[in-house]
Amino acid sequence: NVIVRRTTAMIRDVSQVSAPGALVLDSFSAPITIAAAGATASGNHVGVGGSFAGNWVTNVVRAVLGDVQIAVGSLNLDADSATTQIGFTDGIAVSTATLSIGGSVNLTVADNLAEATIGDRTGLVTAPNPATPGVRGAATITADSTVSVITDAGASAVTEHGLIVAGAAL
Repeated sequence: NVIVRRTTAMIRDVSQVSAPGALVLDSFSAPITIAAAGATASGNHVGVGGSFAGNWVTNVVRAVLGDVQIAVGSLNLDADSATTQIGFTDGIAVSTATLSIGGSVNLTVADNLAEATIGDRTGLVTAPNPATPGVRGAATITADSTVSVITDAGASAVTEHGLIVAGAAL
C-alpha cells in the first residue's frame, strides 16, 4: 500500500476576514492501511516460501492563515494527522528431504506532518470579551501528529528427512 495524502485548510491572499464570533479553521486526515501477505511452498526435495507486506504512508495536514487581516471574536487554528498502519505476513516452506526455507518481511514507513501556522503579512485582532473586561478573545493554535503501527511477521520451515531448515521473519 502506498498512500500520499495532503490535506490543507487555508485562508490566504484576501484583504480581510471578520466575524463577531469564533473563526475555526480545522484540518484533519486519518488514513488507515492494512497489508496482509502469505505464502506456502512444498516440495519433495526443496521447499521455499516467502511473503512481503508493505505500507508506505505520507500524510501531510496543514491549517494556514497567510497574507490576510483577521478581526474575530476568537480564533481556533488546528491541524491533526493520525495514521494507522497494520501489516501481517507469514511464509511457510515444507519439504520431505534436503532443504526448507520459509520467511516473511513486514515493512512499514510513515511520514507524518501536522502543521498549524500564521504566515507572513498576517494580522490578527480578537474582540474584547464582554464577560471579562479588558481581556480579548482567545487565539488557540494546535497541531497534533500520531502514528499507530501494528505488525506481525511469521515464518515456518519443516523438513521431514532433510539436511537444512531455515526460517526468518522481519
